Amino acid sequence: MAYGRLDVYWPNGEFKSFLLEADNTSIGRSSGCTVVLDTDTISRYHTRLQREDERTFIADMESANGTFVDGVQVPNGESREMFGGEEIQIGQLRIIYIAADDQPTVRLQESEETQRYERGDHGLRVDVVVPETGIPPGSHKSVEINISNVGDEEQTYHVSVTGLPSGWGRVNRPTVRVLPDDVAQVLLNIKPPRQFDSSPGDYPLTVIVAPSDDPDKAVEAYALVEILPYNAFAMALTPRRVTLYDRLSVVLYNQGSAPLPVQVAATSADDALIFDIESPQRTLAPDERVTVRGEIRARRRHIIGQPREYPFDVLVRSRDAAGFLAAMRGKFVEDALLPRWSGYAIGGLVLGVVMLLAFALALILQIDTARPAIAQFDADAVQITSDQRLGLRWQAQNAASYTVRVNGVDVLANLPASTVEASIDAAPYAGQRIEIELIANGENRSDSAFVSVQVLPGLRRVAFDIQPSVLVRHVITSISLGWQIDGALRTELEGASAIRRAADVPVEVESSYGASAELSLQGYVTDDFSLTLIAHGVDDLERRWSLNVDVIDPTCAPTLPEFKLYERPDTAANVVRTYGSAPVDLIVDRIDPTQTWLRVRIEGGQRAWGQRAELNCEDTFRPEDLLIEVPQMPEPTQPPPTPVPTPTEDAE
Repeated sequence: MAYGRLDVYWPNGEFKSFLLEADNTSIGRSSGCTVVLDTDTISRYHTRLQREDERTFIADMESANGTFVDGVQVPNGESREMFGGEEIQIGQLRIIYIAADDQPTVRLQESEETQRYERGDHGLRVDVVVPETGIPPGSHKSVEINISNVGDEEQTYHVSVTGLPSGWGRVNRPTVRVLPDDVAQVLLNIKPPRQFDSSPGDYPLTVIVAPSDDPDKAVEAYALVEILPYNAFAMALTPRRVTLYDRLSVVLYNQGSAPLPVQVAATSADDALIFDIESPQRTLAPDERVTVRGEIRARRRHIIGQPREYPFDVLVRSRDAAGFLAAMRGKFVEDALLPRWSGYAIGGLVLGVVMLLAFALALILQIDTARPAIAQFDADAVQITSDQRLGLRWQAQNAASYTVRVNGVDVLANLPASTVEASIDAAPYAGQRIEIELIANGENRSDSAFVSVQVLPGLRRVAFDIQPSVLVRHVITSISLGWQIDGALRTELEGASAIRRAADVPVEVESSYGASAELSLQGYVTDDFSLTLIAHGVDDLERRWSLNVDVIDPTCAPTLPEFKLYERPDTAANVVRTYGSAPVDLIVDRIDPTQTWLRVRIEGGQRAWGQRAELNCEDTFRPEDLLIEVPQMPEPTQPPPTPVPTPTEDAE
């Protein structure tokens, strides 16, 4: 029984689906793979899917270009669990993993979920099939667009969709060719991101199918897609160890995409503590963080003895249909009203008065005049990309040191008291919303403050190179060009037009690629040039990288003491230049069709021909790969006419 399937998309719009039934499914271009994909942009054994205990994992098989899931590379030797809806990138192929219980691209029978639109004057019919259920953020479903050509001629159609926020949807085949009386299937893959601004609700879509030869006769189809809300909640208790001198602070953060009503309460064993929570009922908007404060005191204050610790739990319950409950434990520390030795004061009135005065003085001295307090804590931005460092700044008083935590884990510790700023690397948190906590540490107490930052997948260049790294002018060369940009949705290449084909026509490259690509080009260059790689990420993020390519001249040296250059590739032609025994490097730029003569560049921009057998060329190129030049041969000269004598008559 199949546990899922792979939907494979080629750059040219080709689409195939593969059911996943084997526990170990290998993917590559070798015939020995379970899923064989015919493309040179992937390795023979590229990646594999492993089924274990009803769970699915993906791992790279030491491929040349790597395996990427949702823009993040799967490290060699490691595996990543797949849940359904993930986008896999290998070479130039885009693959969607569909779990068995997720059927976004299965053809459905016509029902009330199918809408049909026709345009009889152009023989075009469009059926739109929408998912029967809503789409939760972070998951993947598709709208099926069936384009029927009911005319008599083959047609090419352009497909576009409006109505979704940028980056939520992708049409797998923007251009399709449909034969007469045939149907082409196009998929609108929808995957709203799992973040707070993926607002739930109904999204009206407009599907536009336009004939390429007459765009004015387009068919507009309409569909309604429901995006579901998702819930995500975080809380923090500060400080975790509360004394009589501290106020209880509970930080609540709604990471979901819908308003979240909550109620805050606290409890202790044997009802030993009394809690006074200010405004315990709150409704948090998406991406809203609030601090609920309160006071704690012991129900019975003990007079003499050691400090006592009381564990307590802060309870946060949602007041919606989910009714979830989150709890966090803390400790309340109560000092005795009198120290243990105060009982001995009863030994005498004088001693008692002295002790009483000493105790009063101790109480005054124990007033915490140096409690750490954070007045301000800010981050450089509320949203950054993972290829950046996030700057933090703060103002605080009475701190002996500082600690910075991210999602509860220490990332900076024991920062000196004079520190007022720091920075952290955002790379480990790509695609996450992180809670950053600053802790001002005192001798016995501390203060905390929080900021929340969304870390978007950044654009990081893993590779961008060309082989060979140095090209030889006028020589037909096999050029390998490749790149890999982590976090890119698409990439573009500029400057490849400097590489020319033999007919002096620029080599052809695609208008855009995925996050990685491997190109094999055949051509020549005439001058130094630069390639520019443009990567596009989420939220219109764009980065550029340049690659300067050096170009050298092809040179050869005469092997004879006397070397002659001729006007054309013919020893009967005029000699243009003669070189003696002195060493000289000659620049060549062409070879004749017989591959026995090389054209040499000499002073003044002139060209002349030398015999290839009399030249020793550098090993940076092969002479037979030079551009071929068919020399102009001189017109044959007609010999002058032979005079014919005219007979004369003798005089009588």
